[in-house]
Amino acid sequence: MTPWRGGRPQAIILAGGQGQRFWPLSRVDRPKQLLNIFGGVTLLRSTYERLKFIFGPENIWLVTLERYKNAIPVQLPEVPPDQILLEPFGRNTAPSIALAAHLVEKKIGPTTAAVFPCDHIITGREQFNLAVETCLKALETEDLIVTIGVKPRGFETGFGYIRKGRKLATVNSIPLFRGERFVEKPDRKRAEAFVRSKQYVWNAGMFIFRTPTMLAAFKKHLPKLYKLLSPLPHPPSADQIRALYEKCPSDSIDYAVMEKSKNIAVYPGNFVWSDVGSWSALERFFEKDASGIAAKGRVVQIQSKDCFVFNTTRLVALVGVENLHVVETDDAILICRRDLDQNIKPVVHALNDKGWKEFV
Repeated sequence: MTPWRGGRPQAIILAGGQGQRFWPLSRVDRPKQLLNIFGGVTLLRSTYERLKFIFGPENIWLVTLERYKNAIPVQLPEVPPDQILLEPFGRNTAPSIALAAHLVEKKIGPTTAAVFPCDHIITGREQFNLAVETCLKALETEDLIVTIGVKPRGFETGFGYIRKGRKLATVNSIPLFRGERFVEKPDRKRAEAFVRSKQYVWNAGMFIFRTPTMLAAFKKHLPKLYKLLSPLPHPPSADQIRALYEKCPSDSIDYAVMEKSKNIAVYPGNFVWSDVGSWSALERFFEKDASGIAAKGRVVQIQSKDCFVFNTTRLVALVGVENLHVVETDDAILICRRDLDQNIKPVVHALNDKGWKEFV
């Protein structure tokens, strides 16, 4: 196969989520990616810093919601304004990635692009860089859509899984495997079976591809979206993007493209990763005491165990309780069984239905 010669690789950051499972800390107008959860930089800024050394600041794009258009330039003033793409409302990841791939190609021509969610925590910078650079190198000779998986470190039910198939290629002495099956958030029994089989990796939502390859996949599997995108210029107007989003289907990239395409490869990443999609995921980054209690702020506990407390201002006292998440903000308190923290979204929906200010 003739080596690929395209433009400089581009990084696309997806930053449109609202982090509803992170309520009450995350709100519609104060989403998870714009929060200083650990007291340092925001998750969005951390993602940018991780990517700029690989791609260069001028080669980073962002897809976010219109409602965050004022907050994003404050967070990332280095990103060129015409590379900040504003969605009028969420349509899941497939339209976001299709829009970005199309506009990248409109601006600089066919090239290699890589998609990264904005709200992940990654440690092990060298291993992460190796993963991205290996996938980019693979695309010099292989016509693939590569997803970076992460070797499991436990029986997680809040993450998606990808089954590895046969070996497709070896790059930098590292094998890439065929992506055979995508499974979204299995129950505990299936998660244990997946991890023990050593045939599955966690789905980290990172995708690396040539723009012509990805757009061809959209043309085949989501022809309506592809047809709507085709006439869109760069830079598009807000009205043009709104017209597109009002007509396009809502789909995840996994369901629309990855599960249906035959040229999917998986790179088994060996860095520490979490999508911080729930309070349980965040809890792992805090040290526990002898009673199994982890906390961000001041906590007093009496005859309590196995709790996680995230308090922003006030003291929290625990008496005779166990297996809870307690999250305190200036206007709301969440008390949730640890095993039910995937079910916080209905609380957010209920607040919206009632028109209560704690929604926003």
